[in-house]
Amino acid sequence: MDDCRDHTGNTDWNYGLGGAKGDRTVLWNAMIAALLPLEIKGVLWYQGESDANVNFVGFLCMFPAMIKSWRTHFRRPNLPFGFVQLACRDDEPGIATPEIRWHQTADLGVVPNELLPNTFMAVALDLSDPGAPLGQHHPRHKEEIAERLFFGALNVAYNIATPFQGPSPASVRSSNGRATITFINGPIILRSNLSSAFDVCCRGGATAGTNFRWEDCPEWKPVTIISTTDVDLTLDTSVCRQFTLQFIRYAWQTTPCPYLQCALYGADTALPAGPFVAPVTN
Repeated sequence: MDDCRDHTGNTDWNYGLGGAKGDRTVLWNAMIAALLPLEIKGVLWYQGESDANVNFVGFLCMFPAMIKSWRTHFRRPNLPFGFVQLACRDDEPGIATPEIRWHQTADLGVVPNELLPNTFMAVALDLSDPGAPLGQHHPRHKEEIAERLFFGALNVAYNIATPFQGPSPASVRSSNGRATITFINGPIILRSNLSSAFDVCCRGGATAGTNFRWEDCPEWKPVTIISTTDVDLTLDTSVCRQFTLQFIRYAWQTTPCPYLQCALYGADTALPAGPFVAPVTN
């Protein structure tokens, strides 16, 4: 963790939490260290939203490092680790909620993966709760979160095979002003056709190419859904015109949809697709 903070330039142990409650002597020594003599089956981590306020780039390093550290301290190198992806929140300037959601998966969109082995995740971006007494980032829809964590725990912690992941992109192909995304963990179902669900990054001239990163895209343009099958979703990307379609992203807002009304779900599981950004093959 120290290496991550030094690497990202963030040396503030309070890390945006405010006051002494974010100090390591409270978060670790007082709350976790006392449990180290115990044998535990796994961990359920409810991610705090303060990470979206302060140097969120560092989260990409710190989250895997924290999981590895806990596994070391609890003497279990494969300790199952479940977590809740950041929920919705009221729009505020400078909030990096979509980026943190992406970093929670080590920028791969789904877990477990090679960087976050033996982990599982509850997607929570479709649990909007504008009337929550403590704000949308503390939604009252905990039953859905618990159910999604339960499915992941059955697989990762108890080796009971059951679907626990929503749809995620396997490939994106573009041709003639259209882009087709092929999904795994389907079949997929389109629950709503939100105009803000997908947007694209178009580039032209010398800036278009394999070295261009999605983080450097100066403008993202919304696109509409044309059609879906059990595994494919096709978008109208004619907005790129003469430019090259470089990236497509999904649900890249702090609150991308009303309660249980995001665009993509598993048809057989009702599990939502998580946010993603994907390169395009032209």
